[in-house]
Amino acid sequence: MKEANPILLSFQRQLFFSGVQSTLPVLLSGILCSVVFFRISGTFMPWQDGGKVAAVLADLSTDLLAILIPGLIFCARSISAITSELGLMQINGEIRALNRLGIPISSYIILPRVIGASVALVLLYIYFIAAVVASCIVLDGSNSIVLSVISALKGVNAFDFTLGIIRSALFASILVWRSSRTLKKQKRGIPDVSRTASNAVLEAMMTLLVIEGIWQITFR
Repeated sequence: MKEANPILLSFQRQLFFSGVQSTLPVLLSGILCSVVFFRISGTFMPWQDGGKVAAVLADLSTDLLAILIPGLIFCARSISAITSELGLMQINGEIRALNRLGIPISSYIILPRVIGASVALVLLYIYFIAAVVASCIVLDGSNSIVLSVISALKGVNAFDFTLGIIRSALFASILVWRSSRTLKKQKRGIPDVSRTASNAVLEAMMTLLVIEGIWQITFR
């Protein structure tokens, strides 16, 4: 029986962990954002019809919310797991063994996780927007489902959607690469895995917020 490629296996594990198992919290976040947005709109702008509110929310989600909220969920869940796993690999001597065998760590361990995380965060971006659009259709209050769908999809600009996919993939690549830098920082001595993972999550969240803030200020 042919053995599985360890690099492909690492990619698949990362994709499943970050892109599949994180689906439920991302979907719930999208639904909650929609409910809160409609409630606030109904309180402060009761004259606005549900179709316009849905279009505004879909546009806001495509440009900002679908980047930020899934990104923070990704940081809390995946960055901590990746950092902990790499730290344990170092404690168990796996990193040292790979170095002695001349196997590059960057392409054997880090790259599959970077690619898997990038695909996963793109999926989470799409999941969030789908949850928002579906919620808008339900909360719109229109008698026609077709009109509700059209109103919700009006806010999903094709250019912003494509740009959001690219930004999600880049964010995941940057965040995972930065978390993997703990390997180089902890070359000597036994790393404190729990503290390192906690610091990596905080650093990833701050990186995400700063980069997204610069993007919104500069290009919006």
